[in-house]
Amino acid sequence: MGLAADDGTLAYLQKITGNRSLAHILAYTARAFSSDEAEKLGLVSKVVQGGKDGVVTVQLAKGIASKSPVVVTGTKRLQGSQV
Repeated sequence: MGLAADDGTLAYLQKITGNRSLAHILAYTARAFSSDEAEKLGLVSKVVQGGKDGVVTVQLAKGIASKSPVVVTGTKRLQGSQV
């Protein structure tokens, strides 16, 4: 995964990791790291085995899509205002 080094990404990276110096190191060096390290840092919510076939994203998306669009949109707006 790559991150574009814009103002929002860099500020958010510090917030996610809770470690300003690590955010600087990652931004300045573009150091590669494993999926396990990404999970430990909070950059991904879950690491699954099996590559693309093991990813639960499609199942999650189907579950969200089955809900009321009004409720999903309202929830996104509320969560966005707190981030």
